Amino acid sequence: MYPSQEELDRCEKFLITFNQIEGKLRQILKEDERTDFSKLVIEYTNQRKSRQNDRQKLFNLASLRNALVHQRNQPYQYPAIPTGRTIGEIEHLYNRLLNAPKAIPTFLREVEKLSPGRSLAWVFQRINECHYSQFPVYEGNRFLGLLTENGITRWLAHHAMTKLTLIECEEILIKNLLPEEEKRSNSSFISRDMPVDEVVEQFSNNLFLEAVLITQNGKESEKLLGIATRWDILQCVQQSK
Repeated sequence: MYPSQEELDRCEKFLITFNQIEGKLRQILKEDERTDFSKLVIEYTNQRKSRQNDRQKLFNLASLRNALVHQRNQPYQYPAIPTGRTIGEIEHLYNRLLNAPKAIPTFLREVEKLSPGRSLAWVFQRINECHYSQFPVYEGNRFLGLLTENGITRWLAHHAMTKLTLIECEEILIKNLLPEEEKRSNSSFISRDMPVDEVVEQFSNNLFLEAVLITQNGKESEKLLGIATRWDILQCVQQSK
C-alpha cells in the first residue's frame, strides 16, 4: 500500500530538514563530508554542555533518516512515516541551530561601571538600591577588574582578621578591594555575536567566572553593551529545556 500524499510530504520535509541540520553541524564544527553524522553530534554536544539533551534526539532522528533512505524496497514505499510530532521536533532542532541566540541582544543592558576612586559605602548603597552583585571597574577606558559581592566579603573578612578595627566605609576605595578579586579569574570579555551556548560553556569551564562582559568585538577597551552573570545563565538553561 502506497503512502498518501500527506505522508509523502512529511517524509520529504523530514529528509530535507535532516540534511539541513547535518549541513549546519558541519558548518559550525568546520567538518567535511568524511565525518559521519554521529561523530558530528558527539562533537557538537561535547562542546556545548547545554545541548547534551539534544544528543539522543539527534541519534533517534538519524535512525529514522537511515531507514527512510536505505530500507526502501521500491520508490515511495517507506518502512516508516514521520509523525507530525516528529516533524515539529526536527524543525525545532534546526531552528535552534539556525537561529541560535547571540550574546546581544540576549544580555543587552546598561552596565554600571565603577571608578577605582569610588568608596565602599557608595557600592553598598548601589547594591541595596539596584541589587547589583558585579561591578566592572574602569579607569578611563582601561578595565581594571570585576568587583563582586564575593570579593567584598573576602576583603572585609581578611581586614577583620588581620587588623581587628572598625571599618569606615567612606574611606575605603574600590582600588583597595580589587587585589582580592585578582586572585580569581572571575570575568571575561566576549563579542556581541558569540552564541549563547558558548557563553554558557564559559561558565561551565570556569567555576570562578562570575560575569562575562560584552562588547562589539570582545575587546576590553570597547564600550560595554551588556553583561551576563551566573544567574542569567541559569535562566537561559532553564528556558532552553
